[in-house]
Amino acid sequence: MKNVIRGACGLLLWLSLSLFAIGQRDQHPLTARSPQETLINQFVHGHTYISAKFDFFGNGVKIGTASFQLSRLSGTKVRFQLTSGPVNYIFVADRRWTLDIYPNDKTYDRLTAYPNPIPRARNAEGNVPYLLPLAVGYLGVPASGPNFKQTAKDSESATYQSTVSAPTGTAVYTFKIGNDGRLLQYSRHLQNSTAGWDFFATSYSFDPIPKQEFSTNPPLGYLPYAFTDAPAPLVTHQALPAVKSLSKKSINSIVKNGDWMVVMTDELIPSGLKSGLAALPKNLHLLGLCLPGRIGLLKGILPAGTQAYEMSEASFDEIGVAKTPQFYLLRNGKLLQAWIGFDRANSAQWIKEVIASIRDK
Repeated sequence: MKNVIRGACGLLLWLSLSLFAIGQRDQHPLTARSPQETLINQFVHGHTYISAKFDFFGNGVKIGTASFQLSRLSGTKVRFQLTSGPVNYIFVADRRWTLDIYPNDKTYDRLTAYPNPIPRARNAEGNVPYLLPLAVGYLGVPASGPNFKQTAKDSESATYQSTVSAPTGTAVYTFKIGNDGRLLQYSRHLQNSTAGWDFFATSYSFDPIPKQEFSTNPPLGYLPYAFTDAPAPLVTHQALPAVKSLSKKSINSIVKNGDWMVVMTDELIPSGLKSGLAALPKNLHLLGLCLPGRIGLLKGILPAGTQAYEMSEASFDEIGVAKTPQFYLLRNGKLLQAWIGFDRANSAQWIKEVIASIRDK
């Protein structure tokens, strides 16, 4: 059975997450709700790549650095890193996964990006201003509302402030936005107090960024801090995502026509599965998929001549393999019915369900 470890921090976080959501253009409050938001939006969409570095201040003293990277090539992706004293934290997100990386203890957390690609609660244990992306990036606090006002302007930028009531007192957020839409300063302080933190931009660049910088696969040599969410199986009528085997064979091209039973396995094969597969209707096409190194086990239970391919962990995640064995009944590449697990004692009932699904759908 497959192991299911499957199965930020401050502005930067606000900025990187806001940019992420703006890039997706689907469910974010920062969508032309004010001239400043429009300006930021235009800045983001004017560049395929954005890299920025910031100095990080706490209570008026420089205590670290931060950086973020954004790529809009083949889907929006962000990477954020904060270094401050003992804190060394990296956050990476794409449309499907979020990855929190802790280099000091070589651990990571990997979770699905749904409903929002946000850093997870473990960050609150350190010195990272973790809650900001929630308040600012997703609730749209900073750049709109009756408390939002311009406080300064020069030839290259404008500065704005917004006040927000909190249990610990009134928080004052300060933004300095360049005329082209780039964020130059992002600060949060308690009203009438020096307590708080600031991010000041030190550089921006727009050069291509290697795609491996945005990988949401667990880094080599790191251990999971906790079990990640198991991928959700496909739902009825959902098309099989576009995936390829390790040998670069398109799985979608195989199942695009007709009725197919896709069998997905790992290292443990339940007793009786071979005979169960042999009992499936003869007019039902069969396809076997497995994780690397398991192809011999898989072919040992499939009828002679059945196509079988090795898949990466990421591909199994993509097609929603939560546990193995898992079965997808597809018609023209779309799901009719899914099953997880196999019980030899109930194999006859399973065959009846397969036949009924083919007949009734």
